Amino acid sequence: MEKAVTIAGGGLAGLACGIRLRERGWAVTLHERGHYPLRKVCGEFLSPAGWARVQALGVEAFLERPPLPLASARFYGGPELFADFRLDPPAWGLSRAALDQALARRFQALGGDLREGSEAPLGHAGLVLATGRPSDGGPGAWMGWKGYLAAHDAPPELDQADLLMLPLPQGYAGLSRIEDGRVSLCLVARTPVRVPELFASHPLLQRVFPRLAHYASIAGFSFIVRPGDGRIGDARRVFPPVVGDGMSQALRGGEALAARLDGGRGAGDWEAALRFQLALGLHHLMLWPRGRAAAVRLCRARPGLAGRLYHWSRG
Repeated sequence: MEKAVTIAGGGLAGLACGIRLRERGWAVTLHERGHYPLRKVCGEFLSPAGWARVQALGVEAFLERPPLPLASARFYGGPELFADFRLDPPAWGLSRAALDQALARRFQALGGDLREGSEAPLGHAGLVLATGRPSDGGPGAWMGWKGYLAAHDAPPELDQADLLMLPLPQGYAGLSRIEDGRVSLCLVARTPVRVPELFASHPLLQRVFPRLAHYASIAGFSFIVRPGDGRIGDARRVFPPVVGDGMSQALRGGEALAARLDGGRGAGDWEAALRFQLALGLHHLMLWPRGRAAAVRLCRARPGLAGRLYHWSRG
């Protein structure tokens, strides 16, 4: 008898799970309540491990453009204090919308049943939840905001480093180029906050704000882990973005659940748990001005330190 599963949520985790199960001969019905391209708040930074996952899933051929290599980073401890380091091997700039659509096309090419604009029956036995950040715990303390700059509006600092991480009041922002040449800017901050005040807090952000096109925003979420073997992606664990490498982790979680459903062991959850704790610690460090400045000075004094952290957390 053919094995069958229903997945609620057509983002990275749900599609990765669906692709692996289709490769194993399962009948997979995937419900996505939105329509592609999905608008998500996402840093669009893909680690070397994340890009390797994309390739292993057979998705590369479905991308309209290849990702853009990101070979260097600059972390700011204040308006004028920063540390530069190499990303070796390079990371990749790839828009979330492009990756979502490529995964969806790969899933359909394998014979998966993808239903856009559809809500999954939540009472379904064995339902896989990949529905994003749940709201069952009440409103959280964090908000995310995403926008794009046209390629010709890129700040000159992006000619000096491919990834910029900037401090904000009770938050931080990341800027990098993506596959079509645009600059992706994503920020996270503790609520309540006004977005114009965040951009006024750093001179680089002040310069780009008038030319920045808002793309998506979300509020009221928490960085948290929720129990349940049937949860993947943000429904399972919402990673702080500073080191969380959320796109790669979402793909990993989807593949691991597919392996377990098919009778295998899958990847152990301990690695994701350790990375989550590391990301949470560095997230809080980024929010503490003195600690952030001290960390940047330490990276300037010991140039290899940031590179080693990059290798462990995202390499």
